[in-house]
Amino acid sequence: MAIAAPIIQTIGAILEQLPGTERRLDVLSLAHPDMLMQMERVGSLFARFDASRLRPRPDSEAVRRRHGLPDAYGELPDTRSLFDAAGCDIRIVDVVETGDVDDIVDLNETLPDGYVEGYDLVIDPGTVEHCFNIGQAIRNAARAVREGGFVLHANPMSMFNHGFYNLNPTLFYDFYSQNGFEVQMIAAMTGPAAARKFIDVPTVKRFRNAPPEARMVSVARRMEMRPLKWPTQTKYGGEPG
Repeated sequence: MAIAAPIIQTIGAILEQLPGTERRLDVLSLAHPDMLMQMERVGSLFARFDASRLRPRPDSEAVRRRHGLPDAYGELPDTRSLFDAAGCDIRIVDVVETGDVDDIVDLNETLPDGYVEGYDLVIDPGTVEHCFNIGQAIRNAARAVREGGFVLHANPMSMFNHGFYNLNPTLFYDFYSQNGFEVQMIAAMTGPAAARKFIDVPTVKRFRNAPPEARMVSVARRMEMRPLKWPTQTKYGGEPG
């Protein structure tokens, strides 16, 4: 899993809306996210950032090659140290024990109680599309968010056989807007790893010619605590609220 520069910038904008000066923020990541950004650029994307805490990844070369970044990109930031420098404590879960993972959690099943409503920011760096029970996986991501917190998804929109599913913007808009969340952003992200960018896509209206190899990035903020329900698609009468 990886988080490209535009998403790191989006995370910086999210953290500005949270009470980071009052306490450290709690972040949950659904799998370990490689941070695809040059070390020297990271600090400029966060309003509060202690650069002395940021460390490079010792395996930067291998990570660059895995994600198609040029060697000139240089060292990449260590994920935990980046969030630490931004005033956050990050917890990382996955279904398998590979890499830097804190806990084994199967998102196909009901979220364990210890994670419910415990996080200021939940990051899905490209995980729910690999969960066969994807509705439950998205529900789990939402359940982990405390009131006023955020959930960020970055999942494939046109990446065939990457996972079980490619996702449509209406999926996240309808689920979150009908469950007490404010949807702040839905966009496609496309381009090579070193130059990815956001492009606008319709939220609920049908459209053609999605960009190839595009991810859909969505951000929603939990404004009201309520039991989560399965949404009705806007096309068939579903309404926010």
